[in-house]
Amino acid sequence: MDALTFIIPGKPVPWKSPRVCRQVTYSPRHREKIKCMSSISALYKGPLIELAVNVDLRFYMPIPVNTSKKKRELMLLGLLRPTSTPDRTNMAKLYEDCLQGIVIKNDSQIVGGNISKFYDENPRIEITVEPI
Repeated sequence: MDALTFIIPGKPVPWKSPRVCRQVTYSPRHREKIKCMSSISALYKGPLIELAVNVDLRFYMPIPVNTSKKKRELMLLGLLRPTSTPDRTNMAKLYEDCLQGIVIKNDSQIVGGNISKFYDENPRIEITVEPI
């Protein structure tokens, strides 16, 4: 099976742990997760992958509004990369969870992959799933 690539438009968001408030538990990122899962399910109609997989995640963050032209050029060339929050592992957790039940059977099947953050004028998330 070949590698599958999904492009999800929008600003990448990090995973946040569920909150407990007066005997009620809710997830602060539930809407984002549902939106991401619906995007992935619209792009992938194949069977669940039950093999070990590598998942590469590339997060394209929006360029801050008050950035100079010189810095903007460096950001677009990939020479200046995002070093502020959110950190890449928290973002990866959310999007790896979104693959579960749609592309892969369980996110424990993810055994490798790269996680990268970049700046771009078109914020998005690119997910590549490659069965091993």
